[in-house]
Amino acid sequence: MVLSILEEAIALSVLSQDLHAGAFTSFRALRLLRIFRLARSWKTLHALVNMMEKSIKDVSTFSVLLLIMMTIFLLLGRELFSNRITFENKELTKPTQTPKGTKEVFVPRWNFDEPDIGFITIFLVIVGDDWNRIMYDFYRALYNHDNSKAYFSIFYFIFLYVVGNIVLLNLFLAILLANFDMNKDE
Repeated sequence: MVLSILEEAIALSVLSQDLHAGAFTSFRALRLLRIFRLARSWKTLHALVNMMEKSIKDVSTFSVLLLIMMTIFLLLGRELFSNRITFENKELTKPTQTPKGTKEVFVPRWNFDEPDIGFITIFLVIVGDDWNRIMYDFYRALYNHDNSKAYFSIFYFIFLYVVGNIVLLNLFLAILLANFDMNKDE
């Protein structure tokens, strides 16, 4: 409280024009430490923090499983779709049949051309963020080149969505709920 009053006094004074008051505004972050003091005195919040601490071990093993699954799908996606998803315009309305480099082509933001963008693409599909549009754009771009790969892209994205979203994210929720239920019984 004293730091807040001091900060406001400096901000209102003439000295604030000469001195940088930004250093004093960083003291606002220290106010967040009051939450930890509240956690010690509030028994249910303290129990919740302890349950979350116990759940970290199980969630860390789940994270390794999720990373392995994402790496497998990344490698498969790079093998099947890398440098094959191109469009003639920025609006991604018309797929192109020309290979990359012969004329100006546009690549969608979600692709498997680079590993980091591939991980983001897989993450978007797993969380279900407009994954059907990503699947449809891959299908349209590949349909001009090879029909079998276009149909395989549908199976790839549906399988990725089912394994990632429905199975793994529900496993994550089950781990958390089991830890909360176990703590409740104690």
